[in-house]
Amino acid sequence: ARDQQYADPSAPQRLIAVDVANPDAPTRLGFDPTQTNPRALAAVPGAMLGTNSSDLLLVVGGGAVPGGEVAAKLEIYDVSVCTRRTPPLPNSPPLPNCLAGSFLGARLLSSVPNAVLPDVPPEWGIPSQVAAVNQKGPSPQVIAYVATAGIGLQAASVTGVLDGSNTDLGLVRGDFLDVAVLKNSLVVSIEDGPTENDTGLSLFTPQLVRRAA
Repeated sequence: ARDQQYADPSAPQRLIAVDVANPDAPTRLGFDPTQTNPRALAAVPGAMLGTNSSDLLLVVGGGAVPGGEVAAKLEIYDVSVCTRRTPPLPNSPPLPNCLAGSFLGARLLSSVPNAVLPDVPPEWGIPSQVAAVNQKGPSPQVIAYVATAGIGLQAASVTGVLDGSNTDLGLVRGDFLDVAVLKNSLVVSIEDGPTENDTGLSLFTPQLVRRAA
């Protein structure tokens, strides 16, 4: 939002990792300023990046920020250092920031007001939710699905963005509010009437083909 405030505006800690194993004494493990204003997250444990297994975090952001508007964006982080760390012994010094250096790459998802950006829809969009499919097998890949207000339901190959093999965006136009993964289907919430209370659910394949009701 435009009114976001941080203790140190020059180094905002927008993304924070917290250990809640003991809910009565949560421990902050790390932070990252991010290159967007995070609006939704999706965890992808055990994603294969080449021959390595990594725990990924997908972050989508965009919209109004202090000073103007930013394009919708998908950011990709390797949070394995946070998720696979060895808990420190009692009274030992705190571990280093586990999110330091975790940023892997990003993909723009929209243009900005008054400026059309290349390789994205011409509209300005604001992400509301992100979900991920972690496909296993001989050719593993991670696919991110983003419900972007003002644009629709978008799909991006996380694997392709990181290795440069596939940076295309899939898109289904519509007023999508939410997206989740259920087995081999996407479950999406979509506005289907004249008021904000007129919503329904639809099923899509991972290729963004609507399944028959």
